[in-house]
Amino acid sequence: MYATAVGYAGGFTPNPTYEEVCTGETGHAEVVRVIYDPQKIDYEDLLKTFWNLTIRPRGCARETMWVRSIGRQSMC
Repeated sequence: MYATAVGYAGGFTPNPTYEEVCTGETGHAEVVRVIYDPQKIDYEDLLKTFWNLTIRPRGCARETMWVRSIGRQSMC
């Protein structure tokens, strides 16, 4: 991996705080962006690693927030 970034997606509350998102009332989901080299790890293995590490959410422990909606964009 070269870089990661975290944030929120969707929702209807402008600029929510982490605490507000954790209530489940803002409509947001936590998201992560991962920049990686597909020559070193393939997409499927990257996802397996990610979900194995995040199977139990930390901090914002609301299962409903962990939506497995995956977008994929090529670096090329």
